Amino acid sequence: MVTVPRVNPQAGNIAGAAVNPVAGDTGAVGRGLQQAGNQLTQLADTVHRSQVKADRLKANKREQEFLTQLQQATAELDPLADDYDAQVETAINETIEATKAETEFRTGEVQSRFAARLENLGQAQVREAFSAREAALNDQALRDYDEQRQQLMANIAADPQGADVFLAEFAADVRETYAGVLDQSQLETLAKETAENALVQEALGFAEAGNMRTARAVIDDNAGDLDPSMARSAKATIRGIESRKRAEFARATAGELADIRIAVSRAETPEEIAAARERVNDANERGLFRGRQGTRAQLTIGLDKQQEAAREEAAAREDRNNRYLSGTGAVDQRDADAMWEEVTANATGEGEQLDPQQTIDMVADFAQQTGFVPSPIKQNLQRAERMLGEQQLAFAAQQYQTIRNVAPQVDVGLDKGSAVRQTAALVDIGTFDTHAEAATYLANLSTRDQNVRKARRDAFEEEAGVEDLTDAQIAGRINLNPLGTRVPGGRQVVQLPEGARQEYVNTFKQNYLVSGDVDAAQAATDKYFQERWGVSRITGQDQAMRHPPERFVPNFDSLLERPEVRTRLIQDDLRQSLEDANIRVAGEDVEADDLPRFSLQADERTEAEVAAGEVPTYRVYARDEAAGGAMLPVTVIRRDGAIEPMRYTPPSTKQEVTSSQAWRDAVDRESERIEQMRERRLNREETGAPDLREKAAANREARAQERRALDVGDAEAARERVTEVLRDIPGRLPKLDQDELQRLEDNVQPFAPPGVTGKMIVDWLRNVGRGIRERSEERTRENQ
Repeated sequence: MVTVPRVNPQAGNIAGAAVNPVAGDTGAVGRGLQQAGNQLTQLADTVHRSQVKADRLKANKREQEFLTQLQQATAELDPLADDYDAQVETAINETIEATKAETEFRTGEVQSRFAARLENLGQAQVREAFSAREAALNDQALRDYDEQRQQLMANIAADPQGADVFLAEFAADVRETYAGVLDQSQLETLAKETAENALVQEALGFAEAGNMRTARAVIDDNAGDLDPSMARSAKATIRGIESRKRAEFARATAGELADIRIAVSRAETPEEIAAARERVNDANERGLFRGRQGTRAQLTIGLDKQQEAAREEAAAREDRNNRYLSGTGAVDQRDADAMWEEVTANATGEGEQLDPQQTIDMVADFAQQTGFVPSPIKQNLQRAERMLGEQQLAFAAQQYQTIRNVAPQVDVGLDKGSAVRQTAALVDIGTFDTHAEAATYLANLSTRDQNVRKARRDAFEEEAGVEDLTDAQIAGRINLNPLGTRVPGGRQVVQLPEGARQEYVNTFKQNYLVSGDVDAAQAATDKYFQERWGVSRITGQDQAMRHPPERFVPNFDSLLERPEVRTRLIQDDLRQSLEDANIRVAGEDVEADDLPRFSLQADERTEAEVAAGEVPTYRVYARDEAAGGAMLPVTVIRRDGAIEPMRYTPPSTKQEVTSSQAWRDAVDRESERIEQMRERRLNREETGAPDLREKAAANREARAQERRALDVGDAEAARERVTEVLRDIPGRLPKLDQDELQRLEDNVQPFAPPGVTGKMIVDWLRNVGRGIRERSEERTRENQ
């Protein structure tokens, strides 16, 4: 094992001198010793260099660790502390000593160099720490300055008129406080910014105080001292404050102005008008009409008109009173009603009422004086007529009779057959002694009539009721025939929608309750449904619906008499509406799919629009791909973000129709059809071929003449034809079941005149058969 001694670079020379003390000896032994000494010197140099290299690497690593420890030690200190310099010196010295104690090198050269390096790094960290302290002190000074500046702005905003004083005090305080802390350039920059912000804040303070003119003047007068963008921003802020102030003022005064408007509108007497005028003037003095001079003028004009109307009403009231007292009479019913209000007001105090007999006598005297019965009295008489209460009816009859006794020519607003007049007549002719007895008799009689009416209704519902009608019969009665059917009311009908049957039955019963006549109720029900129901082909199939949109397309051209043209117009328009709403209908690209793409549905809003004479709107339904192709209601998003159902309005003007592609296509197809007809006509003229269309037209005319002969022109022949077909039917009708009756109705329908159905004929025959049977049974009983 070779032990490497710890030597210095001069060790080899000393050894060589000791071994070969005689200089210049060139013997073999001397040369060997010299060579060995050289080798030992080289070995010592190599060992020394490796140790130095290792120590330097170690020193570099320890320096980095030492630097990190220094930074951590100084970072934990508060740079704003009063003894910050002592804290920094202590922390650095402790870190240096600890690092020296913990670090040992094998070479003295690196050891001394490392100690010097630690001292240098410590001095550098001291300088860095004091630079950080200076920056921290500067930042703290800026924060303090900013807090003082914010307080300055708050003072200016609260009292913009003292802005100059506040700014001067702030500048003096800054010079005294920050002259030795912040450098001159910083102070100049901050002073300029503070001055600009102070000007803006002064203007905004005036604006918040409501002085917009001064606020704008502050910005305009100091425009040269302000940055252009800051001036523009300040003006925009002033405009925003002005708008906000106006809105706040409007909200704050809206309630009081509303009360003033109500007071003005309700002012009728001179005292009330004067009080309302005083409120308007007071509000004007307090500035409530600032920016609302139009409102003030409107209220003032309204009060002037009401004052003039009050004077005119007072004069009219005096004229009516004079005419009433003189017996001249009233001009018309309105004039009489005004007289009656004044008479009753003069006859009663506040909160008082006349007793019944006083009212009867006063009304009679009034009718004699004016020639009119007051409208409120007429309404009371009519109300008693409707209610048929015994007490009300008796009082109304007594009042009516008293009026007739003193003023028989006066109109009391009652029909000749009214219960009130009948009650008075029963007393007048002596049937009853009092109006109460007569009223009791008529009330009971009315109850008996109602009971008879109910029994008749119940019997109708059991025997001939509309409940027996099939869906197909109802659809036929209301003309739910497929589009393109030439003769409405035919046997081919569209399926009745769900719920329509029950609606038909309920409507029929209601009409029967009103009329008490089966035929009249049936006709009224049919008309009601024909006006509201129809057939639409919007989905591509004939479907019954309320208020079909095809009805509302204007008919300004013969082309629009064709149902398919109207349907195509609405279909194309609806597709465009869905595309405009960014709604893609499922299945549009699948030609083989016959399912409907979209549909329209009438709702309560549609009913209201039709009733008001407006063009109706419909709820829109479309096939939804996400829902598996199901028909779902379409919704749209409004601009305010709200979601609402989509509604469709069919084209209702000539311009809307003619601007659509469907109309242009229809016109092109019609032009092509006319051109083809013209070519065929020319060909027939050249070849002499028979005109099949002319033959078909002749056949149709012949059939039409035959129908007219049966329906109108020769009614007797029609009756004979029906009698021949149904000669033996009346006697068998009671024995036929429902299916046989239906077939019979279908068989006689072709012979029915216009407006008459097969069921009506069969019902008539059933009555005839019932009469024949009853007469036959009566003869049998007589013979027995």
